[in-house]
Amino acid sequence: MVTKNTAPNPDQEAMFSLEDIAPRNHIPEAGVSVRIEERAEHLLHTLNLIGKYRQRNGFQEAAHAESPHRRLIEERYRNSTRQVVRGAEINGDQAEKDARWQFAFATGQITLSHSGLIDEETLKHQTNEDYSNFTNTFFGDRKATNKRNRFRVVLNKQLRK
Repeated sequence: MVTKNTAPNPDQEAMFSLEDIAPRNHIPEAGVSVRIEERAEHLLHTLNLIGKYRQRNGFQEAAHAESPHRRLIEERYRNSTRQVVRGAEINGDQAEKDARWQFAFATGQITLSHSGLIDEETLKHQTNEDYSNFTNTFFGDRKATNKRNRFRVVLNKQLRK
């Protein structure tokens, strides 16, 4: 097998120096760098909250009048069925809102919104698009469960460093 020589040529002049890229005394301002542990923590919260939302949403569907599960739910919760279903709706909606916030923190959207570097409407659109892609990737189909579980392992490793 032929390999490509990627060693630098000692006679070749550098295109740029490290000083051109990052001055020696440069210290990034807060919010410029990514804290991997915080990002991982926010993404884990996002995954957990989306799961909570989906559980509550599934319960609401199961409790629907035409559902074959409705009778079992009514047997279990009796006179409180309506309140339990309403609670699932409220808690599910809150979990979904919280998941979006956690995702926005994890992806730096909150920092960007406070920076003034991007207009709010563009930022909202981008955040919604990214969140949609995230949920489709990790909750979109049966294969997503394996992706989600592998992603959790990666995020947990980032928290332990």
